[in-house]
This record gives sequence, structure tokens and C-alpha cells, in this order.
Amino acid sequence: MADDRILAETDRLRADLLAARAELRQVQYDLRREVEALESRVTALNVGLVPLLAALVALVFALRKPKRRLPVRAGA
Repeated sequence: MADDRILAETDRLRADLLAARAELRQVQYDLRREVEALESRVTALNVGLVPLLAALVALVFALRKPKRRLPVRAGA
């Protein structure tokens, strides 16, 4: 009797362990997919957006009006 209960409990625990391992594999797979998607987005931003922003900043500096220079005093 006690042996049957121990065997049943062992089988139940083994089944729980297998289910937990399967769930862990799925979570790891989902996490890996999310990380890869994030990597793709960051790469796209680095390749596309950063050079565009750099070009816009350069354009702003190129098109702005130069400031008036103060006259240089003689004898200074």
C-alpha cells in the first residue's frame, strides 16, 4: 500500500517535472524570438535613422545664418 502511494507520487512528480521542462523550453524559445526581433529593430534604427539624423543636423548647421562678428578694436 505505502509502496503504491510512493510510486504514484513519484509518477506524478515526474509528470510535473516534464511539464515544467516543456514550459521552460517554450518560455526560452519565446524570449529568444523577442530578443531577435529587438535586435532587428535596433539594427534598422542604426542603419537608417542615425545617418538620417546626422544628415539633418549637418543640414541645419549648413543652412543657418552666420552670426555677426564684433569688430576688432585697434590697439587691443
